[in-house]
Amino acid sequence: MFSALQNVSEFLQLLQQRERVFITPDADSDEKLPTLILANALLRNAIQRKRQWPLPLQLAVIGPTQSGKSSVVNLLLGRRMAAASPLAGHTRYAHGFVSTEIGSDADGCLKSLLPGWQQVAPDSPGEGDLFSLTRCKLEESFVKQPSIVWDTPDFDSVGSRSYRNTVPEICAMADALLLVVSREKYADRSVWRMLRLIAPLEIPLMICLNKTERTDEAALRASLQKRLQAESIAPAGILSLPYTERADEALASTAAAQKLRTSLADFLNSPDDAGSSAPLIEYLNRYWSQWTAPLRSELAASGYWRRAVEAGIEEAIDTYRRECLDNPHYSYALQRAVIRLLELLEIPGIAAAITKVRSVLTWPARRLQAMFRERLPGKNAAGLDQETGVLKEAVSHLLIELQREASERLTDGGDATSGWWRELLALLNQQSTAIRSEAHAAVVNYQSGFETEIEEASQRLYRHLQQHPATLNGLRAARVTTDTAAIVLAVKTGGVGINDLILTPAMLSFTSLLAEGAVGGYMKQIEAELKARQLELLRHRLFQDVLTERLLHLPQSIPENRCYAIPSELIEQAERSLEVLAGP
Repeated sequence: MFSALQNVSEFLQLLQQRERVFITPDADSDEKLPTLILANALLRNAIQRKRQWPLPLQLAVIGPTQSGKSSVVNLLLGRRMAAASPLAGHTRYAHGFVSTEIGSDADGCLKSLLPGWQQVAPDSPGEGDLFSLTRCKLEESFVKQPSIVWDTPDFDSVGSRSYRNTVPEICAMADALLLVVSREKYADRSVWRMLRLIAPLEIPLMICLNKTERTDEAALRASLQKRLQAESIAPAGILSLPYTERADEALASTAAAQKLRTSLADFLNSPDDAGSSAPLIEYLNRYWSQWTAPLRSELAASGYWRRAVEAGIEEAIDTYRRECLDNPHYSYALQRAVIRLLELLEIPGIAAAITKVRSVLTWPARRLQAMFRERLPGKNAAGLDQETGVLKEAVSHLLIELQREASERLTDGGDATSGWWRELLALLNQQSTAIRSEAHAAVVNYQSGFETEIEEASQRLYRHLQQHPATLNGLRAARVTTDTAAIVLAVKTGGVGINDLILTPAMLSFTSLLAEGAVGGYMKQIEAELKARQLELLRHRLFQDVLTERLLHLPQSIPENRCYAIPSELIEQAERSLEVLAGP
């Protein structure tokens, strides 16, 4: 139970931090953030009560602006302690009035219940996440036991937008609430929004109709009770205080003031079911979908992006496989292996005359190898081999398609995820050039590293040929004939026309011998293995290490003030904990 409370609390606290970043201080937020703040405060309260609870009784006095909260606090304390003012929004942070010493345990408890809040001197300027504590006399207080009476900021004025959400956190700590409203304010939307916020938690509530005229009191009570009944809100009682011009002096001597003090004392001393977690669990379940809906939308967007990236990369791999590996006119790796095989098939003991002519002609076999490289199928007009061109085109197509997908989702995603897609698209546009450069470097790196695979393939071909002496001798004879034909051709033309060597019958004879019989089957096996290895290396070095790594991690570069950035594992863990709290 304790662990489940902590898991839910940690998740909602993180969610609240993100929500506060999204909502500017001057924005008039809906009920989502107040309910989330209250839920977090209640969870901290529940956790702390299971550990220790060294705090005295707490009464939170809440209400709209100019309802007379501070005057009512002074009435309850028996002397002028809270600073009352006719100006709206005079109280801008919580002031606690303590009738007992606050020891280190109680002080630590308060800091746990109000994380991030700063304790200041009672007269300090400021607003928001601040609180002060002032010692008052127990014998003058309305309740003859240690207590803290909280005078809270208003929650309805225009100026309160920057600090009104501190009120729910004080309410969550309180053992009881006193809502103070005036004749002008009791029907305000902000008052009923606050009542709807706190009513489901079943925190003991009293309502004080302040500044009432005797002739209006009955009608005000009837109207208030009718509205409370319609809202299914049942306070412990409704008390009235008359209007007086000098409230702090004249009000204390009235019978209504004495009744208020007595009623609230009895109210606080009456037993309650403070240890029950049922209202809290019900509250969490009630608002859970609303709190997590934007996060779920962001996680869905992130999942959509992941699927788009993975599908785009598979499409790029399919393009490479179709244009290169499965193309019958593409045998880049095998031809490189054959070129190397030509070197390994050198015949020892060639006549000195032939050797001399070779040296004059710069060894036609080397020219032959160069010619293979120049005549490889797949050379394009720009001088790039087919493989590099196909991969470059595939990467460019992938990035363009992802930009299109992000643009469409930005348009169609709605308000919930539009900001996330906007940030992602901006990052993609900014980093596309760098991603292309990294991809090209990865292709160059792959091709360079693949030379060892080609060397190994040529060695395997040569070892296989050594196991077939007849074929090997035939290839060597074809090699001699090829060299001789090249020399004759070169001599006849004065070294001109060597590029036509590949078309000679002797050279065609040499290549056809490689493709025949058992050697030909083995060559097909080598070619298949080379292509498989090509695909494996490209998947790793280009598609995984560069494209997948950069594109899938792109959302992590979105600034934290523009997205929730909460992993799905955290919400799943929190929901499992919520199920534990709810029980069977």
